[in-house]
Amino acid sequence: MTLRSLLMTFIAGATALMAADEKRLLIIGNSYTFYNDLPAIVQSMAHATRTPLHVDSYTAGAMSLRGFLNSPQHARCKTMLREGEYDWVLLQDQSQTPSQRPSETLNSVAEWSKLAAESGTKVVLFLTWAHAAQEEHKLVLQSAMQNDTGRTYCQAAIQNKAKVAPVGEAWRRWYTKHPQQPLHTNDLSHPTAEGSYLAACVIYGTITGKAPIGLPAAPRNTKIRLNKSRARELQKTAELTLRKFSPADYLNKLSEQDQELPSPDDIVNMLSKGMKINIFHKKLGKPHLVTKNSEQVTYQYRLRHQAELAAYCTRNGTIQQISIATPGSGVRIIDLNELESSKN
Repeated sequence: MTLRSLLMTFIAGATALMAADEKRLLIIGNSYTFYNDLPAIVQSMAHATRTPLHVDSYTAGAMSLRGFLNSPQHARCKTMLREGEYDWVLLQDQSQTPSQRPSETLNSVAEWSKLAAESGTKVVLFLTWAHAAQEEHKLVLQSAMQNDTGRTYCQAAIQNKAKVAPVGEAWRRWYTKHPQQPLHTNDLSHPTAEGSYLAACVIYGTITGKAPIGLPAAPRNTKIRLNKSRARELQKTAELTLRKFSPADYLNKLSEQDQELPSPDDIVNMLSKGMKINIFHKKLGKPHLVTKNSEQVTYQYRLRHQAELAAYCTRNGTIQQISIATPGSGVRIIDLNELESSKN
């Protein structure tokens, strides 16, 4: 046998071995997944590191996991999971659902997990990033929304023995260190190229178990073209996030933070007519969202037990009215003009 024949035989054998070892990933999501072709970035990263991974996706704009389950026009999504012989399915819910309707996400993940178990597929949850807010001429991640989003995904992971790809937490870490380099586009929701690249690094690391370091800055078959130093920073952010993250630790941390907050009753007991918003600033710290118009400024804070406080103020900072929304208990509205003035 000639050297050429031996080489061809070796290549054929190696190719067959890689095909036999190839793992299969199905990503189910919406525009957060198909923006910048996130599945193709993950696929390219795997190819660049000679990791035998095949990535498929099923996406639809603004769709939720509940919608994928119940909409007849998306029946193919479930068929792909049942018949595709996938090793993993990565589930991405509509961005606001985990924070605003957590029970919907929890129930949806439970149903998808049952479907996945029937085909021997492991579930991974795509913990998404929160929306951004415009603050002092820069974009900031909405921390309260990120907490609520992470809480729901981590609860779902523990309940269904699933893994979590903590993409949103990697975004939070990035914004903390690089506040002048946003990952959101101007719509305050969707990812820039850097945002999708960071998401892909986290997903790659979660699925393969490999550190997302040394990955290409310009993944093949994608439109992503980053400079190498920026790509390295994003990779380091993903690696550090993965190394420090666990669903149980995340939930414990949120519980500890929650106990440090005032309760709704604490706030009600301190209200008085003519009260200024700086009292809330001292008591509650920085509001997680501020909305202004020509006549009014609204400050929003998080209270204990996931309650939400909104203070409606005049432009000079006098609180006119507050609302406190408590999960399971509705919304309480108090007009401070009807209260007694403070004696202080």
